[in-house]
Amino acid sequence: MDQKAEVLEGIWLASYLLQWALIGLLAFVVIGLMRQIGELRLRVGEEREVGISVGSKAPLFQGEGINGTVDLETMVGERLLVLFVHPTCPPCKELFASLNGEPEQIEQQGARLVLVSGGSQEQNRDMVDEFKLSWPLVIQQEHEIADLYGSSWTPFGFVVDEEGNVAGKGVVNDVHVLGELLARDATTGSLPENKSG
Repeated sequence: MDQKAEVLEGIWLASYLLQWALIGLLAFVVIGLMRQIGELRLRVGEEREVGISVGSKAPLFQGEGINGTVDLETMVGERLLVLFVHPTCPPCKELFASLNGEPEQIEQQGARLVLVSGGSQEQNRDMVDEFKLSWPLVIQQEHEIADLYGSSWTPFGFVVDEEGNVAGKGVVNDVHVLGELLARDATTGSLPENKSG
């Protein structure tokens, strides 16, 4: 009888652990689906409602990064892409992997990239090292810079023109989308119309 009780107890323990493993997996899948739904909503037009308006003055910020202080005020006069990222964000990692640590991919499109990240100094150092990131990177203490821009998504970018105005904004989850965002018309924040034909 004792051996039978031990077998039943082992089965019960295994099923209990399996149940919690499945609950954990389900939670992970639900969070992933919620993120994908959010990205789809942004890609089909709701991104215009996220963050500060196109045409408004871009908030200037200063913060500590991996390699010292980053001050957006010193970059006024340049076309910028302020990109909100996080070291644990899978789409951010995919974007960085597709850029191969090559700043010229952004510079060829007439912009300078400024990364604004969350997470710890160590997480960000690992991200910078893994993807060979050479762009200025500010690490937020909480989400103070994201609050200035009204951004709650990653990767989400704001194109800032030479006059310091927001010229475009949107989800930036691959190089193609990055190119589209940088090509947006500064007055409307939308893609320029093809006037050929």
